Amino acid sequence: MTRRRAPERDYICRRCGCACHPYPGKHLGGGSRGMKACRGPSVPVLRAEFHAGVTAVVAELRRRSTGGVLP
Repeated sequence: MTRRRAPERDYICRRCGCACHPYPGKHLGGGSRGMKACRGPSVPVLRAEFHAGVTAVVAELRRRSTGGVLP
């Protein structure tokens, strides 16, 4: 699936993961397959920032679990 929005305008809701406007309010979609948009206003975050944050958390968890030695 191709994304139709430019990366600097690709906002998702932090709560449900669906596409949304950059200002809290209207959701644009229902999130990933089988998900529904959350009931309240959206909590927008840039998709790239969200994925970077998740990647950083996973890297920190891996570092802690391996005692600082990464595979």
